[in-house]
Parts: sequence; C-alpha cells; structure tokens
Amino acid sequence: TTGYKGVQKVPSGKFQARIGINGKPKSLGTFDTSIQAAVAYDQAAIKKGNKKSTLNFPDGLPIKEKEKESAKDGGYLVEGFIIQSYL
Repeated sequence: TTGYKGVQKVPSGKFQARIGINGKPKSLGTFDTSIQAAVAYDQAAIKKGNKKSTLNFPDGLPIKEKEKESAKDGGYLVEGFIIQSYL
C-alpha cells in the first residue's frame, strides 16, 4: 500500500489515482510518484465536495521550495499542478 487514499502502485512502477463518483471508480490518471497521485486525488475530492477529513493532505501539502528540495532533506516538489488553498 502507498499510504495514500485513492492511490495504488501499478505494475509499471507508476502510481494510479482513483476516486469514487456515484459509487463507481474513476481513474484520475497515472503519475510518476505517489505524492503526485495523492495530490490529484485530493484535488478531485475537493472538486467533488468531500470533507477535509477525507483528504491525503488535510493540513496542506508537503511541498518545499525548489531551491530547498533535496533527497537528503526529504523535500517534495509536485510539478504540473496548480496548488490552490482549500483550508
């Protein structure tokens, strides 16, 4: 398990995000990292109107500035997303 709601690792090694809409699973796409997939899930959940408690990142996203990002400090950067405050 990836540890993120709506995210699973697929045989290609990538991560698929899925959300239930009207009782049916809907694919949100395949992503290089589990965090990218988790952000996609959260964005879809917000658009759907899910409550804050159902999000992967209810208190904000674990993203650091690009200059500070490094594998050593555990920095995350999610590219290709427009992050909007939902708090």
